[in-house]
Amino acid sequence: DISGTKCDFSVQVQLRFCLSETSCPQEDHFPSNLCVKVNGKQCNLPGYLPPTKNGVEPKRPSRPINITSLVRLSTTVPNTIVVSWTAEIGRSYSMAVYLVKQQSSTVLLQRLRAKGIRNPDHSRALSKTCQPIQEAGMIYG
Repeated sequence: DISGTKCDFSVQVQLRFCLSETSCPQEDHFPSNLCVKVNGKQCNLPGYLPPTKNGVEPKRPSRPINITSLVRLSTTVPNTIVVSWTAEIGRSYSMAVYLVKQQSSTVLLQRLRAKGIRNPDHSRALSKTCQPIQEAGMIYG
């Protein structure tokens, strides 16, 4: 049953936004004044986090948006996603739609153990290849 808004689905449809930066993997990052409608219905977005400094625009938490309850699960009826946001000079964004299967912590742990233990130098090398993008303390108006 997908009629309820609080249902937990083992398979979810998620929207993700990030900066269009190809030099390294990007975390979720929402554009300013984002508005998402799925099949004509307004999508609930994550609330804003409290600003870390005075005068800095508040940000939403970096996480996907679960749109499963708004999606039509039909092979004959199309789904429509309408997205808009305020353009920012020097920044462009990418959006993706993911079909995600939830895994229990037990299954995830089994899968990690099956991969074996990696040398700590592997993780250190990964963390050095992509340094986080520093945000300028700009106020958007």
